[in-house]
Amino acid sequence: VILLRVDLNCPVENGKIAGSTRIVAHSKTIKELSDRGGRVVILSHQGRKGHDDFIGLEQHSKILQQKLGKEVRYIDEVVGPKSIDAIKNIKDGEIIILDNVRSLHCETEHPHGEGEIVAHLGPISNYYVLDALSVAHRKHSSVVGFSKKIPCFAGDVLASEIEAVKTVSSSNDVTFIFGGSKVEDSFAVMKKWL
Repeated sequence: VILLRVDLNCPVENGKIAGSTRIVAHSKTIKELSDRGGRVVILSHQGRKGHDDFIGLEQHSKILQQKLGKEVRYIDEVVGPKSIDAIKNIKDGEIIILDNVRSLHCETEHPHGEGEIVAHLGPISNYYVLDALSVAHRKHSSVVGFSKKIPCFAGDVLASEIEAVKTVSSSNDVTFIFGGSKVEDSFAVMKKWL
């Protein structure tokens, strides 16, 4: 059983996904793990609580299923009897996606990045793969908590993004790479440095 933390966070308009670039990027890793017989349990987030783009991951599962040409079973909870049962009964090569990890209080609020997600999913999983550079700096339970419980690895998307960052790094200069939808954060950093 492989817990795979990806970033499927997509633009959302009127409650519907309006672009799937990140889903497409992560589908390669998901397919490879599944094709090798891994029992893939996808963890991801969509938006932030209180924002219009904070939705469940059912739409994401349907897009992933189309991209992969394989069934992707959506479980409408992260921690609970449905998710635990689904993980315990997953077969080789099968893929399930749990609901938005940010629906859990422990995801963003646990002081040590652990909480119920780690306590419940860690013992029934064999490996953890982080494949999302965009959240790798966060002390969220689904990002850092499993590293204390089960063997952890970097996924292909994360590894390729780190390699891309290395190519623009310079020992003499400060280099910034801005991206994402939170433009106001980028402007705040620019203003501070300039």
